[in-house]
Amino acid sequence: MLPRHIGGTLYGIHGEIECKTGGATQTKGQKAHMKLVRNSGGIYLIVRSRAEVRPAVERALGLSDHPG
Repeated sequence: MLPRHIGGTLYGIHGEIECKTGGATQTKGQKAHMKLVRNSGGIYLIVRSRAEVRPAVERALGLSDHPG
């Protein structure tokens, strides 16, 4: 769960992080799951390293000025 303030109220937003290595790409099933999460109001991120996690979460939550 990721915290998000909406209209002054704190909500928990479902979030998932998919980690990929090398040149790996999403399977059809992973793409479908990503769409399901996002279409349900959740946050679904794809990263390729630990170093990408924090900036990606900050961008998703609007805490970063960098569009990434």
